Amino acid sequence: MYILYSLLLALALLISMPWWTLQLIRLGKYRAGLKERLGKVPRRVERVAERGSIWIHAVSVGEVMAVSRLVAELQKTNLERRIFVSTTTATGQSLARERFGESRVFFMPLDFGFCLRRYLKVLRPRLLLLAETEFWPNLLHLARKSGASVAIVNARISDRSFRQSGGCQTASALGGHRLS
Repeated sequence: MYILYSLLLALALLISMPWWTLQLIRLGKYRAGLKERLGKVPRRVERVAERGSIWIHAVSVGEVMAVSRLVAELQKTNLERRIFVSTTTATGQSLARERFGESRVFFMPLDFGFCLRRYLKVLRPRLLLLAETEFWPNLLHLARKSGASVAIVNARISDRSFRQSGGCQTASALGGHRLS
């Protein structure tokens, strides 16, 4: 299933490539973080990464603001764990770097195995927290396969979608609990 999904994603990217290229050339959009989106882990992240980290994906400014308190609480209760934040938008990236530090923030890689595996290998997350309903199948699959627990915070999902998801599990709030 993941292979079929990846092939369809690659086909969609190939078909839409003229539009993406035009956006890049005309407006400069998506230029920032392009290498990171293609799986190049920035050195600033590599230098501080360690086994058992926590990876939080906050899509844009709203999610970065929403997880700010969570990051602070996780830092207080998990002193030995590094917390990293990925974003999708340039404005979210800017705010996240301002709030959490440049060395712990990066652009979310594209949902291709070759892009994601590099980040999973470097970060070796114990926990992946998604701060929105932006579910990327390969990210979820590879994170779980690497041994990371996956949780969703600050998101809504319909009862129908929850039932169809098959492997979703609910968890108690993280506040005050150490991750061991």
